Amino acid sequence: MIFISNTILTEVDGKQYKVNTSTGEATEMISLLVPIGTTYKTPHQQKAARDWAEMKKRIAEKEHYKQLAAKELGHFYWVLADNIFSDIQPQTVTKLVMLCTYLNYNGRFQRSEKTTIKKTDLQQILAISKQAVYDFWREVKDKYVVEQDGDLYISKSANIFRGKLPKTQEPEVTHYQKAYINAIRKLYNATSIRKHKQLGYVFKLLPYINLEYNIFCKDPFIKEIDDIMPLSVIDLCNLIGYNVSQSARLLKELQVLTFEHNHRTEFLISYVDNGTNSPQSKMLFVNPHILYNGSNFQKVEVLGAFCRVDSGKDARH
Repeated sequence: MIFISNTILTEVDGKQYKVNTSTGEATEMISLLVPIGTTYKTPHQQKAARDWAEMKKRIAEKEHYKQLAAKELGHFYWVLADNIFSDIQPQTVTKLVMLCTYLNYNGRFQRSEKTTIKKTDLQQILAISKQAVYDFWREVKDKYVVEQDGDLYISKSANIFRGKLPKTQEPEVTHYQKAYINAIRKLYNATSIRKHKQLGYVFKLLPYINLEYNIFCKDPFIKEIDDIMPLSVIDLCNLIGYNVSQSARLLKELQVLTFEHNHRTEFLISYVDNGTNSPQSKMLFVNPHILYNGSNFQKVEVLGAFCRVDSGKDARH
């Protein structure tokens, strides 16, 4: 029997126990042979060691995901997915999403580190007419974009920014998406002005894009794919105020939106059909090369393959 402070190390029936002399609590010890002798670890110490190893593994996996996503997807900006842009037209949303690819970390729109963006630059950057610039500015002024000393800044209430994600008291109900800058620019430049409205519909549906799998669904926070409740094309029509009787037309309009990624043409929106080939049977998802903020890009990387345009077909714009 060995005495250590308020603890007794004793042996009963060939087993080592640690006994607290104050409480009488006995804890079985486990013996491990190591090169320098014999040591003992309590079950609590073993659990702490396992927890530490698991935490290190999770950190390593998270870092691996970040590196993979950064290599495949590039730079991005954050957009609060609760933002449905209800106070601006869908075509205006498209132009705003494009303009935000020029956001700096200080919230200012800049072409480069030394060149800021002014209102007079919008026509060239957005590749639109003077009248379209006027219409755009009238809708976003002070609500999404503010002008200070001639320079343009994103409004703080817009919840669009670059940099670190702000801490929240309720992360389970706050849904930020990552919008990938290079892909969005390619998408915008590949889409004709007359299709800006259809493109804007997609960004208005941000609150319904599943965080893990990019599927349009009722609850974006569901992490198990078997529990996801997909939205049909008719559901999407109702959400954006599109004529339900024209649901097939909406699907067709969304399917012509394409962009180039890694020298391949890809669809922005694709779908899986259960075989009945009806608007209600199609489960739609967003190409993860444009938007994705799940825990593991490898989960949805395969979706990019299903978004590729057949090389023998030309997409219409």
